[in-house]
Amino acid sequence: MNPEIIQNSRVLIIDDQEANVLLLQRILEHHGYRHFRAVTDSSRAIEEFETFQPDLLLLDLMMPKVNGYTILADLTAHLAADSYLPVLVITADISHEARQKALTLGGKDFLTKPIDATEAALRIYNLLETRWLYQRIQRHNAVLEETVASRTVELREAHRQLAILDDAKSDFLKLISHELRTPLNGLLGTSEIVLDELGTKSDISELRDMYSESRQRILSILDDALLLSQIEVQSQRFAAAPVHLAEVLNDAINNTSAFAQSREVRLPPAPKEFGTVLGDPELLVKALQSLLETAVKFSQPRDVITLATENVPHSHRVTIDSPSGRLSEPAVDRFFELFSIGEAATAGRCMGLGPPVASRILELFGGAATISNLNPCGIRLTASCRPTTG
Repeated sequence: MNPEIIQNSRVLIIDDQEANVLLLQRILEHHGYRHFRAVTDSSRAIEEFETFQPDLLLLDLMMPKVNGYTILADLTAHLAADSYLPVLVITADISHEARQKALTLGGKDFLTKPIDATEAALRIYNLLETRWLYQRIQRHNAVLEETVASRTVELREAHRQLAILDDAKSDFLKLISHELRTPLNGLLGTSEIVLDELGTKSDISELRDMYSESRQRILSILDDALLLSQIEVQSQRFAAAPVHLAEVLNDAINNTSAFAQSREVRLPPAPKEFGTVLGDPELLVKALQSLLETAVKFSQPRDVITLATENVPHSHRVTIDSPSGRLSEPAVDRFFELFSIGEAATAGRCMGLGPPVASRILELFGGAATISNLNPCGIRLTASCRPTTG
């Protein structure tokens, strides 16, 4: 037995028989209980209960003035809804009706007269132990509720701060985009004028090509960075609708053709029929174009890109194979992370933001982008799109 329960519990005895009261007091004293009171005038039971605030009530049922049933009924108004006060009913009436009525009114256990001291001690302790466990759970729940309330406030504040940061990030990126484009327009425009003044000399052609490629690369990175931030901050603005995959794939191939020709890489035509997927047509074209350009960057002059399509349950897939290039396993795992792939991984061809842009767009609409090595050489890029059905 837990000595703390015995030494600190308060027990109130309500019985009109002095002999019964004396017996119960001796049982309590013998087992180490220190805090107990007795009431023989049942009309003072509620008053004494309010004053003493016991942990256990030993209650006789059959008493003059106010019987035990009435006291049980009156106690309800003096107890909190979530409280647990054990009442050990003492009675000589062992009938089913008496027990049922006492239990209905709030009695928790019974002692039958004449009282057995050992049984009484065990029942008293068991009821007190139950009360202590109940109170411990209440205290634990109160701490949990306080912690949850505190965490809820913290989470709300964190969400508020994140919303502010997201808005600030969006505004900042728009500002940066505008502030970069303005001087870039001046620089690029001035560069074009200078190149035009140089005329069409053959030794200028290499300079023109370098300028054109650098110009396109700068503008592409700027557009991709802004798109990535929009997807991260304002993903809800991009609504999904049914899109013919063959059409967006054809547009992506057309958009990539000039870049592929500049690298002397051949692209195949798009399939004529290839199911319907969910997404935004412009964004899906962007994703597929980014993957096609990535395949071209891996390729060598005179390579031919291979294109295949496949309809599988819950996915329409486009595979883009380059016969050249290879990645280490760590590079495969990190390929679609921002700036994770350097020029050394692709024979001097920087990937830029194309792969993460493609990955984020496809994920936005329930799809995915993957990359793997081919044997003995080459890489495979796969775009998985979510079909409109199935």
